[in-house]
Amino acid sequence: MAGMDRDLVIATLRDFIQVARVQRVDRSGGRPAYPLANDRATVDARAQVVEQILDRVLPGWRDAAWDGVGKTMYARHRLAATRAIAQLESEERLAAMLGDDAPQLSATGPTGFAPGQTLSLVIFETT
Repeated sequence: MAGMDRDLVIATLRDFIQVARVQRVDRSGGRPAYPLANDRATVDARAQVVEQILDRVLPGWRDAAWDGVGKTMYARHRLAATRAIAQLESEERLAAMLGDDAPQLSATGPTGFAPGQTLSLVIFETT
């Protein structure tokens, strides 16, 4: 992303994931609890910055329907931060594969279809 210090952003996201981790606390006779491992004020302060990064790197992260988002505090933030790191680390490779420098495929030509041409699909059942 232009104008972004990619390495600093990745380091900030990794730091947040570490600071916002949860710890398992076994409770007698009940289900375990998963409170934050660090004090809430520290995590809240880091989340304020991370939310701005995530808004830019992963627009829509707040409402995304991702599998595996836990119910622990800041679970969505941690998952989004992990995904944002993967996005940022693979940006150059993705641009080479999918961007302007990527090989272009065309369905036009002697065996292809022209833009706007209709394709009919026939499915045969065999028994």
